[in-house]
Amino acid sequence: MKTLTIIALFISTLFLSCKSGDNLSKAERIANITEKVESGDYTFVPQTVLPMGGKAVDLNYSFYLKVRKDTIESHLPYYGRAYVAPFPSESGGITFVSTDFNYTISDKEKGTWNAHIGLNDN
Repeated sequence: MKTLTIIALFISTLFLSCKSGDNLSKAERIANITEKVESGDYTFVPQTVLPMGGKAVDLNYSFYLKVRKDTIESHLPYYGRAYVAPFPSESGGITFVSTDFNYTISDKEKGTWNAHIGLNDN
């Protein structure tokens, strides 16, 4: 009984001391994200996919889109009809690295953006 009490006390102390280290206000977080998007230096990690013909699919953290000033690297899933299947050694999806691209940002609604990335190479 005494051991159970000590374990419960330890766990409650652990939860109380492990709060988020990010003490930024909402306005500061929005400003930080806006700065990253407008500078063109960020990594987008999708969490959910909404295919047109089905229900939402939760993704793991292996998918990403890295946007840098000189390079765009993509490893994103593809949901749709494929008329040519990839070779077994290829991962499928939308996977590429590009150094020749156009990157433009436009405001869509308050707090959201449309990022247009036009690739000029293969």
